[in-house]
Amino acid sequence: MPDESMNHDTPLPEEADRPEDKPRWQQAFGLAEMAELAIVGMMAGTDEALGKSLRERLRAIEADLDMEHSGRLEQLLIRRISLSWAQSHHGDVLVARAAPENLRDAKFVAGWRDRAHRRFLSAVKTLATVRKLLPPDAHGND
Repeated sequence: MPDESMNHDTPLPEEADRPEDKPRWQQAFGLAEMAELAIVGMMAGTDEALGKSLRERLRAIEADLDMEHSGRLEQLLIRRISLSWAQSHHGDVLVARAAPENLRDAKFVAGWRDRAHRRFLSAVKTLATVRKLLPPDAHGND
């Protein structure tokens, strides 16, 4: 269900910043950055202050999960956690706004929200498993 506040005019990264111009392991981060632009754009629309606040919250989540001192696999999972956290909460907002008289759209939005929440939980569980399996000295050294 399209949201009236969705911002489809979010600019893509400049040519020099495109994922395909980066080393292979960094390409995934470039795609995550593009996903973040889209997610924040959908949530904030044209409200720049809200967009900034959302990006700051995503960085705070990543800092809480020790992104800076994590290995590459952990960093990918931490990005997935922050992005799926945002999607899940965006789904909550959309469900709250769904018109009760339009049951089909309400069911679609609720399903979308539930899938986003499952992605969030899956990423959290996977990060916990990875961290449990890694030797203590491997944290941040891959």
